[in-house]
This record gives sequence, C-alpha cells and structure tokens, in this order.
Amino acid sequence: MPELRIGAFLSGSPRLDRFLIGVHGIGLAAIGLTLLRDGLQLTTEVLLLSLVAAAAAPLVVSLGENVFLSPTFAFVMASAMSAGPVEAALTAATAGLSLGVARRKRMPFYKAAFNLTAMALSALIAGHLYRAIGGDPTRLADDTSLRAFLAALCGFYCVNTFLVASAASREHGLPVASLWVRKFHWAGVSYLAGGSVGLLTLLFLHKVGPFGFLLTFPFCALVYQSWMISAGTRCRLHGAADGSRAQPGGAGPGEFIPENR
Repeated sequence: MPELRIGAFLSGSPRLDRFLIGVHGIGLAAIGLTLLRDGLQLTTEVLLLSLVAAAAAPLVVSLGENVFLSPTFAFVMASAMSAGPVEAALTAATAGLSLGVARRKRMPFYKAAFNLTAMALSALIAGHLYRAIGGDPTRLADDTSLRAFLAALCGFYCVNTFLVASAASREHGLPVASLWVRKFHWAGVSYLAGGSVGLLTLLFLHKVGPFGFLLTFPFCALVYQSWMISAGTRCRLHGAADGSRAQPGGAGPGEFIPENR
C-alpha cells in the first residue's frame, strides 16, 4: 500500500492549499470538540442512514467548474435530526468516503479529503442548529421541530455550498460570489426537497421501522431526476447565452471533484 503523505492533502496551488488547510483544521477541531462533549451513539438507525448515504453518494451530476452535486443530503439531514451533530457528521463522512473511492476515475486525494471534511462540517453545523432551536426527534411534526428542521437545512445549504464554491473559485481564479450565484443560488429549492425527503424518511422509520426506507426510494428517485432536469436545462440555457458548450447537470450536497468522470 502506498504511503499517505501530508502532501497528498494539498493541491500544489498555494492559494487553494491555504483554504484546504483551514477547512480541515476547523472541521477536525469542531468535530473533535463535539465528540468529546457528546460522545457517539452508533444506533441501528444511524448505521442504516450512513449505509444508504454511502450507496447514493456516487450518483453525482455536474454543474461545471469542477462543481458536482450528490443526492445524499436527505440521509444526512435524517441523521442530524434523529441522532445528533456527531452522528450526522459520521453519515456525511461515510458518503464523502464512498464518493472518493467508488468512482470509475479516482479523484485526487486532496479533493476527496476536502469533500469528506466539507460534508462532515456542514452536517455537524446542521445537527447543532437542530438541537439549539429545540428540535425533538420524537416529535418531528411539532412546530418547534419544524422550525429547527428549516434552520438546520439552511445551515447545511449555506455552509456546504459556500465551501465548495470557495474551493472551486480558488482553483479557477473566479470570484466566489459570482460562482456561487451561478452554481448554487437556485439549488436552495432542491435542498429543501432533499431535506423534506429526509424528514419523510424519519417519519416512515418511526412508523413502520426499517421497511420505511423502501417507501422513500421512489421519492428520492423523483427528486434526483428533477434535479438533473433542472440543472441540465440551466446549463443548456447558460451555454446558449454565452456561446459555451453546455455541461451536464443535477443537484444534493455540493462536491469539488474533477470534471472528467
């Protein structure tokens, strides 16, 4: 097995590497402190959500500029609401690891590591927001829990898309704000749909047990296909407007991975 060196976490671009080091440092510190304070509960529900997230992670769709999206958000949100911040980070990290190793063309290690950290940090923040606002996994339909759900969803969306847009902007030398607007501002509705599927997944789990996952798969497939159609249409319109070649499209948690798949 080849030796893993510190340099494998870096891209070779000083501007991008400073950002990657900052993200890894903040992510490890935040997850470590939360783990020391709250511990980790590996329940059957968390393991099942992590397994399904890992299976869904490689189903990515391209937004151009090395920005991809993956339909794992529903299961990460379900883990955040059901178990807590650390467990949500575990589910997200499992999905990020699956994305890094399951692709036909293996991505550079620094990008796989960034995707894992960015997803885990976003999930951790979502879990903290859900708990801070009073979300209760035993009363998912309660008004307070629904407000907490929306806050956690917005937290994940803002953190995840900002981190991915920032990494891609440093790689391509583009303004992060304009890149975020072009690639992610429209995806808020998609994140809401994915989070709603996560909420539905938990409701089914609590009502009928693990069999509830089977009932949510058609909804996941519909959301994923609608994301692909929406992003594909936007990319074609963007290509027609600026004369560039249209990119394939889609949506879920943001990823920073090579354009050639």
